[in-house]
Amino acid sequence: MRCIGGLLLKDWYAARRRCWPLLPIAAVFAACTVYADSAWFAAYPLLLGAMLPVTLQAYDDACGFPRFAAALPVSRRALVGARYVTALLAPLPGAALLLLAGLIGAAFGRPLPLGAGAIAALSLLPLLFSALALPLAFRFGTERARLLTVVLLGALCVLVMLPGGHGIALSLPSGAAGYGPLAALAAAVLALLALSYLAALKLYAPRAGGRAAQARGAGRTRIQ
Repeated sequence: MRCIGGLLLKDWYAARRRCWPLLPIAAVFAACTVYADSAWFAAYPLLLGAMLPVTLQAYDDACGFPRFAAALPVSRRALVGARYVTALLAPLPGAALLLLAGLIGAAFGRPLPLGAGAIAALSLLPLLFSALALPLAFRFGTERARLLTVVLLGALCVLVMLPGGHGIALSLPSGAAGYGPLAALAAAVLALLALSYLAALKLYAPRAGGRAAQARGAGRTRIQ
């Protein structure tokens, strides 16, 4: 647990230094929801969170952190788990900005085009993207995973721009009737994320484990 805490702190330092422009961009789009009746403006701050875990993984690969981590008392399970904890936390800033914009808009008589249930449902999209992209990032590298994320974001944009796509909130049940479908959707996405974690652990372990085994074998050969 202490190892995961240190890895999350590393991610925080990297995000604070490299990814901070995403926060004002998300704030601008969240503010636009007060005046623009468009679900896209409300969804964009949440979609920015979808890129954060893969982006942090790309920074780790660029600076050679996986090779450095191999020399630390950190297990591969902790390395993969910390990235998935980051994926779980990634939608929170965008959701908080949208809720703040909703409160400000309600004070001026202009509520958000998306209700609280729709915001909660859209907050699951970054988790879905991470569930699909992170195993590829651990197995094939971040470039292919980033390409997959772009394709998924593009597909979502096409769905939003289709006739009737602007009414995402209307397709979600509101009030108490919406709690059941929303809970089922959240459970399905979290289950997919858990399966993705297991897949990433399996895909990541053979690459690092093979090199570590070769290094141990070479060391024993030199000692003999």
